Amino acid sequence: MILCWDDQADAVATVISKKPTDSNPLAISVVRSCGPRQFLMPIETVAAARRWSDGWRGGLLGTCEFDRGFYAPWVEEARRAVGADAVLLVDPAAGLVDPRLLDQLVKHANANPEVDFCFSPAAPGLNGVLVRAALLEQLSISKTHPGVLLTYRPEIPRRDPIADPACVSTPIPLNRTTRRFTLDSTRQIELISSATAHLNGQLISIDAMGLLAAVEKSAGVDPSPRELILELNTERATRPIYMPHDIHRAEMKLDTARALLKDLAKRDDARLVLAGVGDPMLHDGVIEIIRGARDAGISAISVETDFVGVPSERVAALADAGADIVSVHIPAATSATYAAVMGKDALAEVIGNLRTFIDRRQALGRELPLLLPTFTKCRSNQGEMEAWYDHWLKTVGSAVIAGPSDFAGLIEDVSAADMSPPRRRPCNSLWKRLTALSDGTIVSCEQDVTARQALGSGLGQAWNAAESLRRDHRAERWCDHAACAACKHWHRP
Repeated sequence: MILCWDDQADAVATVISKKPTDSNPLAISVVRSCGPRQFLMPIETVAAARRWSDGWRGGLLGTCEFDRGFYAPWVEEARRAVGADAVLLVDPAAGLVDPRLLDQLVKHANANPEVDFCFSPAAPGLNGVLVRAALLEQLSISKTHPGVLLTYRPEIPRRDPIADPACVSTPIPLNRTTRRFTLDSTRQIELISSATAHLNGQLISIDAMGLLAAVEKSAGVDPSPRELILELNTERATRPIYMPHDIHRAEMKLDTARALLKDLAKRDDARLVLAGVGDPMLHDGVIEIIRGARDAGISAISVETDFVGVPSERVAALADAGADIVSVHIPAATSATYAAVMGKDALAEVIGNLRTFIDRRQALGRELPLLLPTFTKCRSNQGEMEAWYDHWLKTVGSAVIAGPSDFAGLIEDVSAADMSPPRRRPCNSLWKRLTALSDGTIVSCEQDVTARQALGSGLGQAWNAAESLRRDHRAERWCDHAACAACKHWHRP
């Protein structure tokens, strides 16, 4: 059975096989339309959360990859229509899902009838998830997604679900790869098409391990960055101990921002982060830039802010500007610790702006943008971290703990511990993103706040210029570059 919108039903009907054949003995027999396309908050919030996560789990709101597009009332209605005792969910973008893994999932469920649902930690696009009728009925009532059962919940202490009978073991390489195998963007389709071109006529029979090997062997450098960090200004109303100060650049001009966004929007899975040395919410044009990015076709937009010194009308406007995520830096649970870390006693102001934002969002009848309190763990605030995390997780549904950086030796290292792995490897970010400073200069990454490794002013030019950096990192010659040599952030996502 395929669930779809009314406007998709005719197209779906033209490509499915309704009659079993020797090559397709389990033909799809039903296309079930769910009515006119509409905005459903449970679907939209999960979609927003998953746009910022590439792994199978660990997303905001406790989401997993199999939560995308899931709306429990409709799935439960479909289950009842056919009298099934369980539902096997497969993302329609998983065009290369491995039927062997699906069979293994069903067999595991049959062998463990006490388990409400079965999942595997395989990379996105390779497997599905099985949900039994009793659990599906509960999810339908609460209108939530099955991934919540795999996330940390402070009120329900438990071990990692991967150790539970609900988890179906799959080959370790399928679990540890950082690749995705969904065909849900032009970038993904081009990547997998290129990697599997030599399998013409054989692709339908290849298993997940064979697909992984093909992609790993052929994967090169994307023709454009997946993500752009856009610094709008260098002004900040606070002085966090984990950020550099006394860096002054001109504010980004709207024309410069529009040109960068136009280039970024050429890819349908691009992500935009408004961050940098300054607080983007102090830029007078921030709301216009967010709306312009959305109008240009960029669907994944995140804003990082301290919410200090921001006019209340701008805070309210942010709730309707079109961002996915608003990350608010709140690195403390008490006013005294906040003042020590942020250089200003402004925790009450932050909480007030949070209320303004939430009130406006509620008045609009929505749960987007997602609010993401962010705690940068330092030696001076780590004692409040656990209580802070549980509080915000219960309050808004998501919270993030981040590690500080010394920006390649530019500021004092205030981290509680050095989290770098014992052996250095090529930097992750060089294959994913670029950073545009507020004066229009594009640098290799967000650590290079003084433009020691400037790459140019155009997005395409800068991405191509970064190839020399990537080449040197592959050859373990990162010490040839000033910002890379002293960097401790190379292992971060």
